[in-house]
Amino acid sequence: MQNLTVRKAGPDDIPDILRITRSAFEQYRVLLGLPAPPAALTETEEDIARDLASKDVRIGFFNGLVAIGCVRCETLPGNVAYISRFSVSPNWQSSGMGRALLEAVEQD
Repeated sequence: MQNLTVRKAGPDDIPDILRITRSAFEQYRVLLGLPAPPAALTETEEDIARDLASKDVRIGFFNGLVAIGCVRCETLPGNVAYISRFSVSPNWQSSGMGRALLEAVEQD
């Protein structure tokens, strides 16, 4: 799908990152029948702010305006990338945003 962009996230993106992560992980929780919520559903804006300071956090948009996906990545010893909190809003899954987020992380 066209009109998808990805950029580094900043503090102003925290509410969108929280919204996207919660909606995606709630869907995963229901689909998998998890008895307890995953940690992604209990994190706070402060948790995301800490990740912004210590990880590569990307946010993806449709038409540059609607935040629809996000991913967090950290580089571990041996030049290994550890991806966490990879989320695409449920209504935007299969739009190509997941691929765009992963490609942005791989380029770095």
